[in-house]
Amino acid sequence: MEIVGVPSGAGGMIGRLSQLGSSILVGHNEKLQKAASKIAPWLLKNIPSINIYIDDTDVEWDGSKKSADRIGRLVQACFQIAADSGGDVKFKISIRSDLFNYMSVTADIIDKVQSGVVRVRWTNDDIFRVVAKRIALYEERDLTDLIENGSQEEVFRGVFSSYFEDKFRAAGAWENAPMRHVMMSFVRQRPRDLIGLCRLAAKEALKQDSIIDTSALQAIIPEYCTKRLNDTVVEFRSELPDVENFLYEMRPSEIKKSKRSKNDTIIPKKRNYYTNDQLISKINNIKERLNLRFSYRNMSASSSELAEFLFRINFLVASKQDEEGHIERLYYDFSDQRLREVRLGKWD
Repeated sequence: MEIVGVPSGAGGMIGRLSQLGSSILVGHNEKLQKAASKIAPWLLKNIPSINIYIDDTDVEWDGSKKSADRIGRLVQACFQIAADSGGDVKFKISIRSDLFNYMSVTADIIDKVQSGVVRVRWTNDDIFRVVAKRIALYEERDLTDLIENGSQEEVFRGVFSSYFEDKFRAAGAWENAPMRHVMMSFVRQRPRDLIGLCRLAAKEALKQDSIIDTSALQAIIPEYCTKRLNDTVVEFRSELPDVENFLYEMRPSEIKKSKRSKNDTIIPKKRNYYTNDQLISKINNIKERLNLRFSYRNMSASSSELAEFLFRINFLVASKQDEEGHIERLYYDFSDQRLREVRLGKWD
């Protein structure tokens, strides 16, 4: 196979990649040969470096060391190529936080690339403001100062109010709560969750020829929750094969004491808050009905391991209350050194 269009002696990674690309692409096609002869010198002259983005590294990770080592070898190969290229080739690799934390204690390569690690962490406030920026961009309004420096209430009033009802009007735990609080309660530290929720609610509101109000939000919540559950199942089924049934069993259960709404309607109260002991007790009961095993082990998972798994996949949020009644919430991506406290049951 003839390689055309690459100057003789072209060195560096760019030259080698250009040669490889030409040989694969061109073959004996005369038209492609002519095109390659024109574009290859331009590439060498005008492209100083190549950035390669690698995503979905966790697709088949099952929690085992063997599986993590496979990803470690990918990182090692990219590190070596980047070093050999003298900066001509750069890699950006997306690794899920729990997988990265696991590799940090099992793969030596992580120490070598530590200086280039960027932890991407989203708070609910970050996500709220990102969506506000998208709305402002759509409207072609410069609201940078408001979005970046205003309170959430000010941002909602200045950006969201044209599209959303201000309060949640239905009876229940969220009765008369600010709409933004209700919306953000469905977000799992991922911007796409809120964007997906808004997209579904907007479609429903369009059917009703109204802004996104309580009825529109209520109508799409079942579909939204089903999609998010399916996303989680697909993402973590390789690690815990029966994750779908486990999550269904973890749904809030009714407790004896019910709430009476303003119009005197009895509303069954659901338990969605557990102390550490209550959580372990609930998981123990579920294990009597399900045989829950991680893919990389030939024995049933312990209740504490399953509780940590739920925390790790953002199904649960850790919390604790101080003497003045202030509640502090802790998500897995922000736990870092405090994960040990969660494991010891010092958070609910």
